[in-house]
Order: sequence, then structure tokens, then C-alpha cells
Amino acid sequence: MESLVTVAHTLRADTEIRFVFIGGGIGYEGARVLARKLELENILWKNFIPLEDLRHSLAACHVSLVSLSTGLEGVAVPCKLYGILASGRAVVAQVPERSELLRLI
Repeated sequence: MESLVTVAHTLRADTEIRFVFIGGGIGYEGARVLARKLELENILWKNFIPLEDLRHSLAACHVSLVSLSTGLEGVAVPCKLYGILASGRAVVAQVPERSELLRLI
């Protein structure tokens, strides 16, 4: 997550690019702290989306991100990937090199 905040910082002058982070997770709070420290205005932080509204958030973006921590390859594939693929939107993956997720995408 912090690497994505760094990307948002790099692109902060481009007023047509916005980052929307939905949900939570292990790096969520650290990323929010970094974004505040960098005074970023191009990030929107949202709570988890109710399942009945998920299709709207997936359709609203241009690119979705799926990430997986090192050590989880061969063990897990984030379930959000299936909704993202069904939405027909582009997917960017921040995953270990040998993960099934990378091969699938």
C-alpha cells in the first residue's frame, strides 16, 4: 500500500488521475499515515463497499489493483480478483513473481 501512495505522490500534479482505496488490510493504516504526511489530495479512502454495491465501484474505475504478500503464493488468490475480472476492467497486480495470480492475470 505504501508503494501505491508513493505512486500517487509522483502523479499528484496530474489532476485527471485519482486513487481510490476501498477496504482495509494489513498496510491500510500505514498508507493513510504516509498520505497525510505527504499531504496528498489525489487519494480517496473508502470503507468496504456492501456486496450489493460492489458492481458500481468496480465499473467506476479504469484500473483495479490486486496485491498479494510474499509467502502467500500457492496458498491464496484474493477473491476480489473474480469481481474485477467480471467487470472487464484492467488489472494491475502487485504480487510475488511465482504466484498463481500473476499467471492468471
